[in-house]
Amino acid sequence: MAIYLSATNHKWWVWKTSLVVNVATILAKKHKKRVLVIDLDQQCNCSKAMLWDERFVWVGDKNAGELFNNSTKIPAKELIVKITTNLHIIPGRINDLFLIEKELEIIYQMIDNEVMPSLKNMLDQKDSAKNQAATKKLFEKFEHISKNSNNWMRILKTKISEIEGDYDYIFFDLPPSFSRIPINAWIASHYLIVPISDSFALDGTEGLVQKMVEIMKKYNSNLRFLFFYNKVPIIKNKTGSFISKNFKYIMGTLKENIEANNLLNKISVIMKNYIRYSRDIDTANWLSEAMINLFGDTSKVTKDYENFTEELLEITASK
Repeated sequence: MAIYLSATNHKWWVWKTSLVVNVATILAKKHKKRVLVIDLDQQCNCSKAMLWDERFVWVGDKNAGELFNNSTKIPAKELIVKITTNLHIIPGRINDLFLIEKELEIIYQMIDNEVMPSLKNMLDQKDSAKNQAATKKLFEKFEHISKNSNNWMRILKTKISEIEGDYDYIFFDLPPSFSRIPINAWIASHYLIVPISDSFALDGTEGLVQKMVEIMKKYNSNLRFLFFYNKVPIIKNKTGSFISKNFKYIMGTLKENIEANNLLNKISVIMKNYIRYSRDIDTANWLSEAMINLFGDTSKVTKDYENFTEELLEITASK
């Protein structure tokens, strides 16, 4: 069975897409793992980075938004684009990743147009027999809504389950939000990979952690947190290279916050390997290419990603 990982943070520009692109490529190229990337971010940067040629245009009509569309019967396998033998992607398409909103709109319309008027009528009725009948009908509608709500919470996991046996790792690249699409990915995932790139990203994890713990308790008891430091500033002087004092404060604060929360401490790992800040990543992003393909081992950041990937393999080996 595949290991599911969601790259997420409630903040833009923390290089989570870069992490997905580079780690997925290293897993497939260097470690010969079968890897699938699913681009669920409305910016679709992951798709652009991995499919920046005529194929990105060609696959536009079949995209990751279909994974949330109950009205079509397109199997997940037909949405896959093969980049290499081991590296595949279900690409996104800008503004087409929100078909799930249509599913929810039906439920909201049902509440506004059926349930609420029924509730008002039930309260207005004086006849006990009619009142009982109205109550029964109302609860039937609530039950229908509840079942539909549970279905859309797990629709992504349901659609992907038919192909999970074909892969060792499945990555979700997610937008920085608490919308329905990330929630579906979190419910499906084994690990949530959370990049910490600055104090703002650290602040953004508070609400994220609260939401994740809620989802873990209600929907996914197997969910675990993998925190890692990204865009780490390395200072060089005559004595050598070291992490800046400000970033060390961020690292210490995260460690203290996790250790202070008994539950979070049990389900979290702070990764030992970090990704340093480098203009090489900006260059790779501009050229829409993975670091290992663009620079090989000539860039220190490529080595950072390789070390991170090896640690990830160790952590997930028990799954």
